[in-house]
Amino acid sequence: MDYAVSEDWGRTWRSSKGRRFRLPITQVNSETVYAVSPGTNLINQTSSAVDTQGNPHIVLYSNDPDDVPQYQHVWFDGKQWQHNFISKRTKPFLLAGGGTLGTLQIPISRPEIVIDDADNVYVIYRGDLTGNRMAVQRLTPPNYIPSAEMRILWEEPVEYSEPVIDRIRWQTEGVLSMLIQKNGQPSHDAEAPVRVEPVYIVDWNLVGNW
Repeated sequence: MDYAVSEDWGRTWRSSKGRRFRLPITQVNSETVYAVSPGTNLINQTSSAVDTQGNPHIVLYSNDPDDVPQYQHVWFDGKQWQHNFISKRTKPFLLAGGGTLGTLQIPISRPEIVIDDADNVYVIYRGDLTGNRMAVQRLTPPNYIPSAEMRILWEEPVEYSEPVIDRIRWQTEGVLSMLIQKNGQPSHDAEAPVRVEPVYIVDWNLVGNW
């Protein structure tokens, strides 16, 4: 995972420490902020946000040292890059094969992230660790150490849905507005009967007592 920032609409690029990159940016001259080994189930389409200091925060999942995919938080604290595993899953799976996954449906969703005005990080996800219900986990500054601060947002299991959030609503009103719909995911992307499921737009106030 590499990082570069531009403050002039892409004409020049710098590292998190202010070093100017010579273009093009390549594997040789890039700033690697978190190294992920090949074949360790790094999911595509990770999610990111910036805190009140303009520091970037990224959430993703890939394998832990025991080869079990875990949710992770990578962030810049203003001086250096930090990393935490934020879930404690116990069952491995493999992102390989037809339909992306070779042997079973993907048991956890991609994560989403929002940050409030106090720099609390909220990670939204669905998976086997939540009974396939949409949930949010709060990580508090400055160390963002994982805790038991997790809430179920939607009590009904939504099967293999991904979190879909309204970022503009969060930025302007501080409200987490989400699209909720139950979705299946046939193994190997095989054909499956078409089902009709209700769609909900649901708002939550995440800021306050936990």
